[in-house]
Amino acid sequence: MSKFSLSRRKFLVAGALVGGGLAVGYGFLRNGEPDNAALSATTEEGEIALNAYVKVDKNGRVTVAIPRSEMGQGVYTALAMLVAEEMDANFADIMVEQAPIADIYASVIGLQDALPFSDKHHEGEDTIGAWGMEKLARLLGLQITGGSTSVRDAWLPMRQAGATAKAMLIQAAARTWDVPPAEITVIKGAIAHSGSGKSGGFGDFVELAASESVALDPILKKSSEFTLIGTPQPRLDIPSKVEGTAEFGIDVEVEGMVHAAVKLSPVLGGTLASHDAAVVKDMPGVLKVVPFDNGVAVIADSFWRAKTAVDALPATFNAGPAKEYSSDGILTLLEENLESEDARVYAEEGDAYGAIS
Repeated sequence: MSKFSLSRRKFLVAGALVGGGLAVGYGFLRNGEPDNAALSATTEEGEIALNAYVKVDKNGRVTVAIPRSEMGQGVYTALAMLVAEEMDANFADIMVEQAPIADIYASVIGLQDALPFSDKHHEGEDTIGAWGMEKLARLLGLQITGGSTSVRDAWLPMRQAGATAKAMLIQAAARTWDVPPAEITVIKGAIAHSGSGKSGGFGDFVELAASESVALDPILKKSSEFTLIGTPQPRLDIPSKVEGTAEFGIDVEVEGMVHAAVKLSPVLGGTLASHDAAVVKDMPGVLKVVPFDNGVAVIADSFWRAKTAVDALPATFNAGPAKEYSSDGILTLLEENLESEDARVYAEEGDAYGAIS
């Protein structure tokens, strides 16, 4: 157990979190429903969700559910590698899909990194503050992508998911062949028992594997045993983007859908002073003009028609107090704050003022 000092402030914060956090923790630890519940709702014919991150179909295809957004930073590939490494799957055959919305995919590391007081969590220690933030993260259930947290956040749960799925498949094969699980090997998706010469693929055992009970904290590989993590791999998101088959938000269409384009105050905190809807109301496709506090929107039957109309819509704004701000003024304020000794200090190590000077 790691050591940590418990100040009165930390004690009060921890006490407040305990009251509302334990029930959340228990729920997350699969007391209420199996951890594959959310992913099972997304399965197609022939697919079986072995846990929250891994689906296998009867042809042996492995699909990894990615709980973070792919925005060009490579998380579809990186997070799939975490699962494939521990599962000993053939990475060339791995498929990925966006994870559904569910509390089990909540982002934890981002909130732990944002602890509002000095804490040894940043030095790798288990602390009361980090524990409390984990409970809060589970309670909020936020699936956040950002802050370079995706791989750090997924490092354990997705590796555990891969190792658990592998253990379930091995046990199913051992039961089928009537051999000890310890004698079975898995290499790039091929399951084999050298003593009997028997072999098979993930798809041959997935149905039986779904009923296997295994430890939720399996033994993970040591870094010296990695064959995939740390190696360059082709980006899994590139082919669909090149072919034009990748689906983005702008590609989604539903029955009766309309589009809106907005014209906002050019100054933060500004408000809409006037607009003339009559100028655009008869333009092609325009359905409605909607004013609101800090702007005005045009709703039309296509995005381009909405944008064209809102660009042509006359509107004026009250700039508000922010019109006095400038980049120079903000930089001056920041410098004054750095030099001030009245600032709230969350952590103090070394001679920061000396280093800055």
